[in-house]
Amino acid sequence: MGMLFTGSRLTTAVLLCGGHSEDLSPLIKDGHVCMLPLVNRPLIEHTVEILKASGIKNILISMPRDDSEAAWRVKKLKKSHQNTAIRLIEEDRPTGTAGALRGFKDLLGDESFLVINSNIFIEEIGLDDMLSGHAGRKSVVTVGVMKDIGYPAEEISVDENGAVRSFTVTHPSRDRRTPYTPLGIYIFNRQALSFIKEDGYFDIKEQLIPAIIGASLPVHIHEVKGFCKAINSIEDYYDANRRALTGHAYTGSMTEVA
Repeated sequence: MGMLFTGSRLTTAVLLCGGHSEDLSPLIKDGHVCMLPLVNRPLIEHTVEILKASGIKNILISMPRDDSEAAWRVKKLKKSHQNTAIRLIEEDRPTGTAGALRGFKDLLGDESFLVINSNIFIEEIGLDDMLSGHAGRKSVVTVGVMKDIGYPAEEISVDENGAVRSFTVTHPSRDRRTPYTPLGIYIFNRQALSFIKEDGYFDIKEQLIPAIIGASLPVHIHEVKGFCKAINSIEDYYDANRRALTGHAYTGSMTEVA
């Protein structure tokens, strides 16, 4: 059964809930980031609500079969959001962010769809603007990014003993680095699925997008303007909770207290 596409709006999203993060220990041990409590509710609940507010009607969730608590939470979400079609596919082994899309090929239809990593706390996607840019540039993939403050002009390289190896000074006229960081939010056309191998591990950033670019197909970025935080560390988790509670992100640095 294909998913619906109404007018100029995306209606289908794939939520990728696999993976663990050692940097979030001891907050999570055997569970997944999507189950971290954010203002007393699992992060996955916030994500589903943002997707609904963005016009998404069909949410496809990929999750490892070993997380019974997360699977139970998804079933609870299905009951509490009956006007949204939520479907769960559980994986027996890790297949990568792109490999996880294989299980949804028959459910995605022919229209564009959103893909979002489950470790992201986002307040507003701006999906209509992202889709408008995607369609206007005839992209096969659009990558959601945010603009960083910038890179240091001077860097120092050291070995494992702290001995200095070299200094690097990058003059602004020679700095070719871009100030954009990928967020784990994408719009894909159906065509992109044909580049995913039929079995094995396959990653969106490391394998799928390079394969699409290698085929001379257009891949563009879209700068997400709203607050977005990938939760990969305890500091990220603190920042996301602070934002959810107060509407302001943390701008200082965390200090460990003995």
